[in-house]
Amino acid sequence: MIRVSIRSLLLIVFLGGQAASAQDDAWQARTALGWRAFQEGRYAEAEQLLSEAIAEAKNTEGAQHRLALATSYLADLYRKQGRYRESESLFAQALALAPLQGDYGLLRAGLLHKLGQLLADQGKYAQAEALYRHSLKETEKAVGQQHKLVAAMLSNLGQFYNTQRKFGRARDALERAAAIWQTLRLPEDPEFATVLSNLGAAYYAQRKYAPAEAIFRRALALDEAGRGSEHVDVARDLNNLATVYLDTRRFAEAESLYQRSLALSEQAAGSELLYAQTLHNFAELRRKEERFEEAKVLYQRAAAVWESALGPESPEFLQKLERLATAYRAMALYIEARNLQDRAAEIRVRHGFRARPK
Repeated sequence: MIRVSIRSLLLIVFLGGQAASAQDDAWQARTALGWRAFQEGRYAEAEQLLSEAIAEAKNTEGAQHRLALATSYLADLYRKQGRYRESESLFAQALALAPLQGDYGLLRAGLLHKLGQLLADQGKYAQAEALYRHSLKETEKAVGQQHKLVAAMLSNLGQFYNTQRKFGRARDALERAAAIWQTLRLPEDPEFATVLSNLGAAYYAQRKYAPAEAIFRRALALDEAGRGSEHVDVARDLNNLATVYLDTRRFAEAESLYQRSLALSEQAAGSELLYAQTLHNFAELRRKEERFEEAKVLYQRAAAVWESALGPESPEFLQKLERLATAYRAMALYIEARNLQDRAAEIRVRHGFRARPK
């Protein structure tokens, strides 16, 4: 199952609708290009552009808010790369810079939200949840409860609860987010498909396959209409729907959708994690069909992509290793499973990573 965060949160908070001078326009253009490069997986280019934006803001009088924003983008880039200490340091700098008054309260709320994501990545779940809730409260205070930003934060909070296996809380947050989108009459906005994707994941995790399938179908229709049939978000939706088919033993339908998803995600920039997850899910299909040699090849391909995209020492990669070990044991590949489990344990001990809740 692929769950996603609404990552454009800070861009919505600050860049949208702000009056700007010509100098601001140049800075915003550089910052936006850096953000786009980040989203598309061009990390070196993104780091260069964002570093230039930070340097320009440092040399511009009265640009404290711009410095805070560019610093937060670079912090988020480092988070994505698993450079957690550097990321946390930059987020702290951004929070210290963010003005306390006026509209920039939204910027602080966004920064708290992003810092919550960083802590969640490191397994610091209680601290992450507290920051998510604090940022949500601050945003509601600033813009009211029926606002797109509130819906975005609720969607990310629901995604967080999904990963914590707190599915009741996840559904509450995501259904509230979906209701806000409907109230605002924004059902065709592609970000609504992200909300639906996470909501479908909450139903799927509770084995409520019929509502999950209906929700995933709606997300797929929205993305195909709003983004086009070749967009990477369509690949995400296809993968999610295929996984419902897999669990309900509709193997032929699942295979067709997995193949379509792989064809799209393999070519899309910045979609390595989606591609790896789809490979893994396709391997699960082959395992359930008892086509174990094919399954093993697919698992190995998924592991290689995960290691490259996540880093060989990251907490996310060790969790993938543990999942692969479980799959290998299910195929009676006990030596390979033990090797994977041992490697994951070594990573956990080296870095003191906490286990996810069961």
